[in-house]
Amino acid sequence: MIKEYIKLIGLYNAMANSAYMSKLDLLKLYRDFVKEYIKVSKKIPDFYKDKHFYLNGNCYCYALMIPTPDIFNDSYNSKSKFAFSHDVGFLAGNEYSNDVGDCITNLKDDLEFLDISYYDSDIDEETKHNGYKIAFYKSPDDFHFLRENKDGTWSHKLGYDGKIVRVIPDDIILGNYKYVKTLELVK
Repeated sequence: MIKEYIKLIGLYNAMANSAYMSKLDLLKLYRDFVKEYIKVSKKIPDFYKDKHFYLNGNCYCYALMIPTPDIFNDSYNSKSKFAFSHDVGFLAGNEYSNDVGDCITNLKDDLEFLDISYYDSDIDEETKHNGYKIAFYKSPDDFHFLRENKDGTWSHKLGYDGKIVRVIPDDIILGNYKYVKTLELVK
């Protein structure tokens, strides 16, 4: 575990000194950072402890417990015309697609990149593998994720600037989003 912490600190420091890196080099560094972070992070999300930690990401980052340090955002945004996008598949290097099947494939590719095991589940089903659950929703041109916390409640984040709030999955009203799938994730 000490090796992972040392590598994580080294990757973070590299991001802090990334003035001469290209966007692609910075993205690769960020992916490596996230992969190392997942190895040392806690395994089950906690609503109260996590509520303020995943503010730079979107619902996808919140559900997968992926941080986006300010230093990465600042470096990336200084090199790009566009803000960094945490689309489904970005960790595995896949292009985002609005096709539901492609999104599921991209999600699984990202989970495999992060060495996270996943199992089909249901929102109301108990976890069977000592993990936690995420629920995937899709609209014609967007995606949304919820996650289950260690106390059995569900929560989500609306976009990049949205608040993190508890939600009851059956009561969620997201316009034209439709429920697609629930997975149990095991780190």
